[in-house]
Amino acid sequence: MNVPSRYCPSLLSYSRRPTREVLVGRVGIGGNNPIRVQSMITSDTRDTPACVKQVLDLDAAGCEIVRITAQTKVYAANLENIVREVRAAGCGVPIVADIHFKPDAAMEAAKWVEKVRVNPGNYADKKKFEVREYTDAEYEEELERIREEFIPLVHLCKDLGRAMRIGTNHGSLSDRIMNRFGDTPHGMVESALEFARLAREENYHNFVFSMKASNPKVMIEAYRLLVARLDLEGADWNYPIHLGVTEAGDGEDGRIKSAIGIGSLLSDGIGDTIRVSLTEDAVYEIPVAQALAEPFNCGCGVPPQAVAVASRRRSLEEDAAAIQINWDEVEKTEASYLPHWAVKDGTYAVTFRLADSLPEEILEEHRDRREVFVRQLGHLSREAGSRSVLKQLVEVRAQLSALQESLLEPALQKGHGECLLREPDIAGVVDSALRHFDGDRYDLLAWCVMPNHVHVVVHPRGGLALEDILHSWKSFTAHEINKRLSRTGPLWQKESYDHLIRDGDDFRNQIRYALRNPETAGLSGWTWVGSAYDGEDVAAGRHDHGLRRDAAATDEYVPSYDPFSYERRKTDVLTVEGHELGGDRTVRVFTTQENWNALAHKINKLGDFKPEIVIEKSGVLEIDPRDEAAVAELNHSPVAKLVTVKDGLDLEPIHAFRQLAFVIDARHPILLKDTLTPPQGDTDFLQALLPGARVIGSLLCDGIGDAILVRGETAPGQSLRLAYNILQAAGTRIFKTDYVACPSCGRTLFNLQSTTQKIRAATGHLKGVRIAVMGCIVNGPGEMADADFGYVGGAPGKINLYVGKTPVKFNIPEAEAVERLIDLIQEHGKWIDAPAGEPVEV
Repeated sequence: MNVPSRYCPSLLSYSRRPTREVLVGRVGIGGNNPIRVQSMITSDTRDTPACVKQVLDLDAAGCEIVRITAQTKVYAANLENIVREVRAAGCGVPIVADIHFKPDAAMEAAKWVEKVRVNPGNYADKKKFEVREYTDAEYEEELERIREEFIPLVHLCKDLGRAMRIGTNHGSLSDRIMNRFGDTPHGMVESALEFARLAREENYHNFVFSMKASNPKVMIEAYRLLVARLDLEGADWNYPIHLGVTEAGDGEDGRIKSAIGIGSLLSDGIGDTIRVSLTEDAVYEIPVAQALAEPFNCGCGVPPQAVAVASRRRSLEEDAAAIQINWDEVEKTEASYLPHWAVKDGTYAVTFRLADSLPEEILEEHRDRREVFVRQLGHLSREAGSRSVLKQLVEVRAQLSALQESLLEPALQKGHGECLLREPDIAGVVDSALRHFDGDRYDLLAWCVMPNHVHVVVHPRGGLALEDILHSWKSFTAHEINKRLSRTGPLWQKESYDHLIRDGDDFRNQIRYALRNPETAGLSGWTWVGSAYDGEDVAAGRHDHGLRRDAAATDEYVPSYDPFSYERRKTDVLTVEGHELGGDRTVRVFTTQENWNALAHKINKLGDFKPEIVIEKSGVLEIDPRDEAAVAELNHSPVAKLVTVKDGLDLEPIHAFRQLAFVIDARHPILLKDTLTPPQGDTDFLQALLPGARVIGSLLCDGIGDAILVRGETAPGQSLRLAYNILQAAGTRIFKTDYVACPSCGRTLFNLQSTTQKIRAATGHLKGVRIAVMGCIVNGPGEMADADFGYVGGAPGKINLYVGKTPVKFNIPEAEAVERLIDLIQEHGKWIDAPAGEPVEV
């Protein structure tokens, strides 16, 4: 298989994968749209009132797309009633039909819903999931059989304007795929591509892909491989991606596992819509999904410019060549404090400033010098008998631009005033406002939100006046920022500076000027800057403002791992405070001296949540991975050293630790940290849990990391529990019973939530044992590939028990099933009696 070496432009900087837009009803996925949040109801699809209530509840919670199972044509037919009642209630949320096995159910469902999900592993296939040998001729016969069953659905969706998700599951690959590719990420990708090719043959493109698995490592590898293969197939295979970890479970474990799988891929720019699958009421999935998507939708925590530019790729040279002003059509207006020049289809460079951004003496000098040019402009305007003089007028206007750059800009760069935009959440308000109507009311070509002013290069659309765009930006941001800061009074100076871009050279200069502004001001690593162009197109040299799609860092550094196949980074083994780490040794849990002291009175009773190493006593070396001298000194060390990234750096932690792993010798073990800017005081646990799991879990799944330190959660006990649970969810250090539990749907044959809790209560002391709790077997026994034992709904009130992927006991009455599960665990020698006494809470 020919697979590219990369699945994203850079492993060391964020850039959202550009995709086409797929419309699900009125909701767009991919393209310029934010990352969409989905969920699935759990009611019986034949129960219209219950289904409608759950859909409305999800919509009220902020869910943007709702999925409903349709296991047969009879169930699918009732979607008509559900959709009708949902719309009658004033709810426009798109509905998706979830289809397995039954093409006739898909054909019926497509009549009523906005989107149909099909699983290539079991569409038009039987439920036995048998692996058999296929000759080439038999394989082609299978594909032809699938074509006959699938193409009618493609035609119907195309005719009715329906969307589709081609959703592969790790556990339900078809016999033919298992024969050729095995139960692997490669097989998952090939399964999806089979169906995609059939759709494309019919010129149907309104579909998205998914590659779900219950194991985050498998899930991450499958999505990476999918994106790499799509890029290999060609530029027009730019379909959006739906992300999800199946059977994530409940509570902290389910949230952490989802954050590792979904968050890791979002951090690499992959993913346009997500579903967090929790064994809880569906409404509880929504805030978790929103929290995972939010940093990539609002620009907080990752370079915000990537969100705006990700879904479109422009050529700076083509845009520059297109700027050809017809001077006879230039209009002069007297808005604001300067005459302004506008032309149909014009492009402008704009600067607007905070009210306190310039000292009074600079403003006075500017007013005096400006008056000379204003008089010249007035004289030329009065003397002009025709529009032939307008070019002269614009040249004088250019002299005003030079005055702006020579007098005002140096003063602005000194950071006068409160510099409110230095705060990330405040800068984010302005950044989000600039990007909000990008591609709609205007094209945002370059921008920079500085601590006390803003630069923008913008091309209005649809005849919209630049003055109206500026007013919208300034009025919205002033209201929002004043509200956040509990302040009153003007936020922005009434005056704004705008410059009509005259030609291609002027355009290039304005783009570069905006992008270089942070560097000119000495703001290293400033992230509130962006462009619609590739960095190499801008031809401004390497300024590390995060705009390069193909970041130089990835070209310069060789990854220390294969992103398509997990392998732990090979290091030397060190002994730190009596604990071995590195090599193939256990990944250790660090804590701070302060937290150690807080737990000292009960450390001996903490059991598996015990802190192991105090960072202040560890001798860990902290370095900036961009510091070539420090890296060289480390690599010349005769002995291996424990290394981590220095606090306070202007780097996203995932990228920082990847770069560290790329530049230091493999023999040096690495201590991972969830944040490079530890918070002070109390923290919200969910806000600490999700980023911590995303950062540390992602790196662990890359094979990077020999020890971890969680500081985003400041409570001593909770930070330790979070650290250990991240290790467990990433499959790195199994210290307790692991559960693979599906989130329930209308197919579920028992109460998943109560049953899961019963099984937890009976088996929660079985350290290292993995148990799958599945409402049915629709996704195939391979969904439990990592589980030692499975508890699966076989029929109403009846349970089947599995050992691995093999069913061994059938039709057990539900009332007896937990006891029979215990018997099965005992039969296989993995049962121990629960220890006496109460565990100490951390």
